[in-house]
Amino acid sequence: PTVISCSRSTLPGLEGSSVEKAMKGAYNAIESEEPDLILIGSGSEVGPCIDAAKTLSNAGIKTRVVSMPCQDIFLEQTEEY
Repeated sequence: PTVISCSRSTLPGLEGSSVEKAMKGAYNAIESEEPDLILIGSGSEVGPCIDAAKTLSNAGIKTRVVSMPCQDIFLEQTEEY
């Protein structure tokens, strides 16, 4: 398979991401045990979600960030995932 992904924005690579994780439709970009808040982003929105999570965490709000490149594939995963 081949993909050409284009953006008008210069985006940094997402630390900890992988093809295997993306193939599940969604994965934790920032983990937090028993989070108070979960932010879900797709594509270029993940970076601002990570920035917001850092600010919220500094304020004492436990925040998880989920990168969701494909909701349809995510919905096909098992309940345990």
